Amino acid sequence: GTYWVYYAIYDPSRGSWDTGHTHFWHIIAPVVSNLKNEDRIVAWELKAVKAPTAEPDYYVYYTVYDPQSAVYEGETQTKTGWITNWNMLDHTSPSSLTVRNSMLSYSADGDDITHTFHDDSPCIFSDSRISSVFSPTFYYDGLTTPIFDIHTDKGLYFAIEVTTDNKLFYSERFGELRNDTNFFNSFWGSSSADTEGSIAEPKQHSAYSSDFWYTLPHKFWDNVDERGRRIYYRLIVAVDKQDCNRFITTEDYNHTSAPDIVVLDNINGYLSGTPIPSTFSFDPTPDPQGPAGIFSFSADFCNIEEDKYLTKLESLTLQIIPHSNVLINRYRYSRPGIGSKLIFPKTGDFADSKLYPGECVRVDYKIGLAMNKPFQFYVGVLGNAWKVPIRIESLKAVKQMNGQWAFWFKINKTAYVTLEIGLGSGSLLAKQSGEVDGGKVIKWTPISDPLLASSIYTATLRAGEDTKTVRFAVVH
Repeated sequence: GTYWVYYAIYDPSRGSWDTGHTHFWHIIAPVVSNLKNEDRIVAWELKAVKAPTAEPDYYVYYTVYDPQSAVYEGETQTKTGWITNWNMLDHTSPSSLTVRNSMLSYSADGDDITHTFHDDSPCIFSDSRISSVFSPTFYYDGLTTPIFDIHTDKGLYFAIEVTTDNKLFYSERFGELRNDTNFFNSFWGSSSADTEGSIAEPKQHSAYSSDFWYTLPHKFWDNVDERGRRIYYRLIVAVDKQDCNRFITTEDYNHTSAPDIVVLDNINGYLSGTPIPSTFSFDPTPDPQGPAGIFSFSADFCNIEEDKYLTKLESLTLQIIPHSNVLINRYRYSRPGIGSKLIFPKTGDFADSKLYPGECVRVDYKIGLAMNKPFQFYVGVLGNAWKVPIRIESLKAVKQMNGQWAFWFKINKTAYVTLEIGLGSGSLLAKQSGEVDGGKVIKWTPISDPLLASSIYTATLRAGEDTKTVRFAVVH
């Protein structure tokens, strides 16, 4: 007959159970015994009879689960799931069958037999994770750095890795691009083992509890040469310092899905902030966050910088007196009083998440009052400021009364531009270049000779990285 042995393991990388099975053919009354299960290895002894009068045969079966690849007995196999093999011992019953430290051992006919399973894949630490970052945006004020809340098993070794470019997590392809200004590993205290301790003291001890905080060192942030960028992070845990049974929250090949935070700057100097008296209102109804009622108002924040547009805007409460008052409509992960954050709504001029020079966004505030008395409330604004790119706002070709063609255009800021006139996609007929004022309509007439009738021409304007082309036809 045919008999089957089934087994299963929970694979945290897939979030599901993975099942396997082994079957035996043409045997009588099989006896499965001495079952062992450790380190994703399942092993057992099989006693089988192939004919009613025959002596029983003995086998040792073993199977290992690997989500990527497994290497054993000198043979490389690539298969997702369970990989199974066996040893036939003829009429000798095995003894001392054990599974320990990724090794299967037993004795037969006076010989000690060992199979070693190389464990190169992340499988076992299903609950290790970075529980949270204290905020998905981070304001670097020279005093504080991001703090990570880490959850793992007590006694495991760990490392926090942080980078300004998520592809640097892919060590095989981009590891040579890592340096102390774009990558940090807490276990090494630097960007690599070769420069160990160049940024901070290496943290090479095991986790002292199952839930703890890790604060990134100041020197890493001092080394980072660009602000206004996402900072990507991941957690690595292992059984020992040699990286045994490593688990990573974001695998190298999956680097594009790494979680991130955004580093913000103080941009108070780029904005004007004006409370709107007509929006002031007070509701005396007691509230859990405002026993003495709620005071509401709105403020307009306008970009007063001529050559910068602003993104990732949020207000940071710098002072609130009495301190028992709270900002009710704060970002949910921020503290209630001083330090509370309010992300600017994507409405009005800020609907595209960019506040250009002269544009404004209105922000609503709700203050929970601890007592019915005058109070003070001060905020600063965090975000990122970017140089406004040169944009071509318009370009037209117009035939004048004297038969010549004029080209009218407008760019958003003063810049050096080039206008080229061509015949279709062919030869260049005329070209004019020079610096022009932004925000003004400019007229150029680079062509003095008559143009051929019944032909299609192109006018191409280049300003900075922006290019605009119009086509026009000449008809007599």
